[in-house]
Amino acid sequence: MCQHGVIVAVVLAMFAGATPASAGHKPDPSDGGLSDWAIVIRQSSLAVGTKRIATVDVGTPLLILKSDGLWLWVNSGAKGWIQAENVVRLPQADRYFSDWIGREPESANAYLGRAAALSWQSRVEQGKVIVFGKQVTPLEERPLQDLSRAMRLAPGSAMAYALRAEIRITNDDCDNAMLDFDRAIQLDPSNSYFHLRRGQLWHSARHDLDRAIVDFDRAIAIDPQNSDALFCRAVCRGERRDQDGILDDLNRALAHEPDLVRALEHRGMYYQGTKQFALAVSDFTQVIRHQKPEPFLFSSDGYLARAECYAEMGEYEKAFADLAESIRKQPDISNAYAFRAELYAACPDMRFRDGKQAMADATKAFDLDGGLPHSFQAVAAACAESGDFGGAVDWQKRAINDIEKRKIEVADSNEVDPWNDELARARARLSLYKVRQPFRMANAGKLAEPVR
Repeated sequence: MCQHGVIVAVVLAMFAGATPASAGHKPDPSDGGLSDWAIVIRQSSLAVGTKRIATVDVGTPLLILKSDGLWLWVNSGAKGWIQAENVVRLPQADRYFSDWIGREPESANAYLGRAAALSWQSRVEQGKVIVFGKQVTPLEERPLQDLSRAMRLAPGSAMAYALRAEIRITNDDCDNAMLDFDRAIQLDPSNSYFHLRRGQLWHSARHDLDRAIVDFDRAIAIDPQNSDALFCRAVCRGERRDQDGILDDLNRALAHEPDLVRALEHRGMYYQGTKQFALAVSDFTQVIRHQKPEPFLFSSDGYLARAECYAEMGEYEKAFADLAESIRKQPDISNAYAFRAELYAACPDMRFRDGKQAMADATKAFDLDGGLPHSFQAVAAACAESGDFGGAVDWQKRAINDIEKRKIEVADSNEVDPWNDELARARARLSLYKVRQPFRMANAGKLAEPVR
């Protein structure tokens, strides 16, 4: 089974897909409707001007960005022009490849193309992306049947194994997906995409960071402009608490793909974790500018992350404004309510403290998440600001108990423990409440001097 590993230190991530031997990152099915996509029907080149920048094989999905007569400007991970005669629009792809099979029942490419078209159409219609840690709907058996036929007709087709691996990942069969990528790499060891995707499996299905990094290294050696592989290697280095090279990998990924939102997000978190808050604010601002309407993975569309940085910088009005926007965009997510409750309760600038509003936000956070550590601690901080130190002690103890349970769960899973620092901070707050001192935030996330 695929499990989403806990990613800690200053870089957190989910891995997304990439495309074979190309710069940039692969667009995902949520980037457009059926008519915005095309499937390659014969091996072709993508070109910019007179320069060929990538080769795309039969079955490769392409996001159509614009049309200019006989040419299409597309994104397969690399962006370039392709002749329109070399693709079929996704809504017509099933019929096109079925007719091809009718004419040439022994054509491996026809079966491979139909399998790719069917599986990609399903993902576009469902709005599903092949990534670890997200809900996915198992695909129909028909694409797998087509791939089995293609493999019998062309047993040396590396792309057939790679496509079957992707379908197996979607169907939560990561063990067999790994075997398929092993075979694809044996058949085509120079394909950057295969190493990238196997590395992602080593990370998220097997929790083997060393082997994941080896595959990402190989992907980058083959294609130095593979922004996905650079991003993924940075993530693994962060999870391993190996700070060397994280920023370099993220900078290189963004040099090749300036709008790669997840790399901007994680570089922002790197800067935030290393207390370079102005740089973090700059990255989170770009994340907000580029973000799609759907929820941002970790930081409530970037507004919560930027609010945390503004609070660290003492720019509390901007922090409250971002928190209000985060809540407006995601009113059913507890994170922004919990942080705003703590800011109302513990802001170093007394002009912004409001115990009543702190309790209202903390209660809302608790109601929404059923009791996560941040909501327990938000209620405790609100109690302390209102003078209810008995309540503060009780709620803070609940937070500590919950964190300790989570530490045990992480230890049992052999993942890196992200809770050590959080537990130390929680115990420091409890010590304040026991001597009837409220918690106060301070720049760089440290405890302020006790209130006299």
